Amino acid sequence: HEDGLKLHDGVFDPNESKLNEEKSEREEFSGFKEAIIEQYNTRYLALKRQADEEIADMIAARRIEVEKTVHELLVSCERKLAEGLRANRRHAELRVAAFQSEILGVLLSELEERAKARIGDLRCSQRYGLVMRSLAEEADRVIQAPVAALVEKGDAVHLKSCKNIREVREELDGAWGGLMVVELAGARLIDNTLRARWKRLSPVLMQGLQRHVAEHC
Repeated sequence: HEDGLKLHDGVFDPNESKLNEEKSEREEFSGFKEAIIEQYNTRYLALKRQADEEIADMIAARRIEVEKTVHELLVSCERKLAEGLRANRRHAELRVAAFQSEILGVLLSELEERAKARIGDLRCSQRYGLVMRSLAEEADRVIQAPVAALVEKGDAVHLKSCKNIREVREELDGAWGGLMVVELAGARLIDNTLRARWKRLSPVLMQGLQRHVAEHC
């Protein structure tokens, strides 16, 4: 051996030297290629890991955005549903109230017609004179002064012997009977007609009817 050269049977072989150089070049190239591949793989893995992280972040951000949107939609739907339920309940309450009011009006009207009919029967009976005198005495206890009595046609006959009634005038119409008393020396007036007494009784009847209708509607 001399200076890295090989001898074959003591003779320098240039072909063998060339082969050695080519082998060395191939080995160097192979090492270089492997280094490049390793570097590429390392870079690829790093880029892939970075891409995976970015995609994961994007998915997480998108999921949060979707969840927020869904939550807002749910809140909006719940609000609209609640508003709709309130509106429907209010509408139903108004319809029920209107229905109850209509029923009350019909019932009160029927009661009024019945009361008017019974008062008509009363005016045709002997008891009507007692009723008229009782109404006159009730008014007299309040005024206790000379008065004029206003009655419907045909009712003056029932008040001939009443105290403090100085005159009776048959001037009323549609009062259902009874009398209206006017103080002669003053301005006091008492409406004791049967229609007026019915009107004073109507609110009490209405309260009872309202309770009855509310229980059954």
